[in-house]
Amino acid sequence: MTISLVILFASLGIAVSQRIKSANRLSRNILFLASKINEVRSLALAPKQLAPSGRKICGFGIMIENFPTQKGKVFMDLVGSGNDCANSDHILTNNNEILEEFSLEPQIRIKSVNLGGGALTRIDVLYLPPEPKVYFNGSLANSDLNFVLEELSTNETKNLTITSLGQFNF
Repeated sequence: MTISLVILFASLGIAVSQRIKSANRLSRNILFLASKINEVRSLALAPKQLAPSGRKICGFGIMIENFPTQKGKVFMDLVGSGNDCANSDHILTNNNEILEEFSLEPQIRIKSVNLGGGALTRIDVLYLPPEPKVYFNGSLANSDLNFVLEELSTNETKNLTITSLGQFNF
């Protein structure tokens, strides 16, 4: 009888421990993605900079595509024609704009991204100084953007929302 109780409690303890680990992993990756977003927002607040090519940098952003995915890119938006940021496309256009690539932990993925209720296959989030203004897929943000992250072993999900003002909630 005593051995049965020990086995039962050990089994329950292992199951609870695994559940806590997966919840912590999901929360850690939400914070990691939020830190990448905060990083590009901070870069946009920095004094004006020039890219290694000598072109003016209009803003900084992250680009994520092909959902579900674990990967994303931090990029700089380079000036468009006429050396005017108003003519920039506000999205990642080519590889010379990429600053770094990042990945979530192996058991976590970005399941989907929704903007104004519609699911997307790609998202570019760009912060444009000096405020900074936030752009979603090249257009000035006018609704909230929602990332859904999923822990693969439990299928548990959590959301990270970027508001139209560029703030985030999770």
